[in-house]
Amino acid sequence: MLPAPRNPETVGRLSVPSLSRMTTLTTRERQVLALLGVAYTDKDIQRTLGISFSTTHAHVLAIKRKLRVRQRTHLALIAVAHGLSPQPAPS
Repeated sequence: MLPAPRNPETVGRLSVPSLSRMTTLTTRERQVLALLGVAYTDKDIQRTLGISFSTTHAHVLAIKRKLRVRQRTHLALIAVAHGLSPQPAPS
């Protein structure tokens, strides 16, 4: 079960997908999303999870489609908002 988002409506001016949309992600897609939340590249994700580059890219595309998002940056914000990745420390 995924934790509730910190702010269920928006992160900045971007909308955060509902929990019901988040539950459509597979376990592996949630792992990939969590790594996107800490700014991992596809190559970093590939090495960390021990999967091929094309599989990594396919997971990222599937996540974007399921969450109706176009940009990786938005995916990173979603990962943080849903508690999959730690919030960055204030600078």
